[in-house]
Amino acid sequence: MKKTIALFCCLVLASPFVCLSQVITFGPAISANVLWAQVNNNDISTNPIPSYSFGGFARVKILKLYLQPEVFYARKGVDFLVHNVASGVDDKQQLRYETVDVNLMLGLQLFKLFHDDIGIRLHTGPGMNHNLDNSFSVNGNKIDESTIRFKPNAFNWQAGFGVDVLNRFFVDFRYGVTLSDIVDSGSYKIVPYFGTVQVAYKLIKDKKVL
Repeated sequence: MKKTIALFCCLVLASPFVCLSQVITFGPAISANVLWAQVNNNDISTNPIPSYSFGGFARVKILKLYLQPEVFYARKGVDFLVHNVASGVDDKQQLRYETVDVNLMLGLQLFKLFHDDIGIRLHTGPGMNHNLDNSFSVNGNKIDESTIRFKPNAFNWQAGFGVDVLNRFFVDFRYGVTLSDIVDSGSYKIVPYFGTVQVAYKLIKDKKVL
């Protein structure tokens, strides 16, 4: 009898962890990004360039809702076209920098297809970009902070949709807007925008229990 009661207690105590193991997954992720920016100067326009990031994610799913924190290392950049009044042509300046990105996405599972092998989701949420020290450069040269200084952190908001494949992989498509300019001191205001395609692998396969 005592052994039966002890076994029952163990099962009760372990049940929340078993349930959690069926709705929590995590794994590595990589992203291809396109970044462009708005500048408060009519003589400066921008060209988007491709960039990349890599890191990891975790997903906690409750019924059709899920919470997905993410951490990425990213290399970013944008090309500025500065109009030269004297020559009448545009001079290109290549801005490049590195960040650690932290996102917290809230998602909604819309529906699944093909025996639950394909799932369609919507998601949105805030993000923060932490600029790594002395990573900003123009045309390969480090920026003199006496000329322009960038904020250590910038916040953004992202939204998009995702596709789960075979309960093991997923692809997310997102559009993001930085909520303020990234310049701390200088003559310009720069507000980045970005598009992202993220591919991830779930180390723990989704369980069909919800």
